[in-house]
Amino acid sequence: MAQELNISESYLHLLYKKAFGVTCTKDVINSRIELAERYLAYSGMTVEEVAYACGYKNVVHFSRQFKQIIGRSPREAVGSAVLP
Repeated sequence: MAQELNISESYLHLLYKKAFGVTCTKDVINSRIELAERYLAYSGMTVEEVAYACGYKNVVHFSRQFKQIIGRSPREAVGSAVLP
């Protein structure tokens, strides 16, 4: 994105945080975990399949981030449709 806007990455991060109240990286992570939560609740995919589908290359790292943000493990979220 920075390259498209012809600005430095650090300046993009500054503008992004100012505009949205969260860093680009945190926003991407939150979006991935939100998508993962939906996949786990509704798709029938395994935790491993969901991790890879959401852009994670390491299932352990995915599981840690998921639990940190959602408050429960991905395995606990399988089949639990708690989202609207």
